[in-house]
Amino acid sequence: MLEDTGTIECRDAVLAWDEIVHRPEKDRPDPTPRLVHPVTGELAPDPATKLPYYEYVGARQAAWPEADFIVGNPPYLGKGKQRDALGDGYVEALRRAYPRLADGVDFVMYWWFRSGEKVAAGRVHRAGFITTNAITQSINRKVIELVRSEGAVIKWACRDHPWDDGEDGAAVLVAMTVQGRSDREPSTLVSVDPAGVASSRTTFARV
Repeated sequence: MLEDTGTIECRDAVLAWDEIVHRPEKDRPDPTPRLVHPVTGELAPDPATKLPYYEYVGARQAAWPEADFIVGNPPYLGKGKQRDALGDGYVEALRRAYPRLADGVDFVMYWWFRSGEKVAAGRVHRAGFITTNAITQSINRKVIELVRSEGAVIKWACRDHPWDDGEDGAAVLVAMTVQGRSDREPSTLVSVDPAGVASSRTTFARV
């Protein structure tokens, strides 16, 4: 369906580095239950299994190509799942590369921050993302306030939109936001019934 235009890049969108080096001295025990405990009979971690620590040498914010609009559906990873999914070394390199963001922000907020900077600078007209509803949590809202202080605001938003997680079939609710450079705040938001009934959409933001 998509033609090879020569502009599609398959790479990390938020972090770049020069090389990845294994640091055995920083390996830590793997907490995953793997062995049957001889006393309790329940699964317990294998003390011989380690989680390798990889250092991302020269880690920095990944470059983004020039564009008029940015759209995306970044990975849903909260603070508690980032180390398990990405590794300790990656998470620590990511946080060093983005010192303006708090350590506990969701993974998607790194995309939200980068696009917000471009919108605020007038290099992008609009940016829109699908995120979890956790974007409303206080630590993630700090990213929104940071971007807002630079000149990019939420022009359109939809909360509690039904989303089917293909991995386990779990139904979750997501939030969708569109950033724009403007001094006007949206007066209303889009509301969607958790059941996904189209007629339940009641109000819209001013764009």
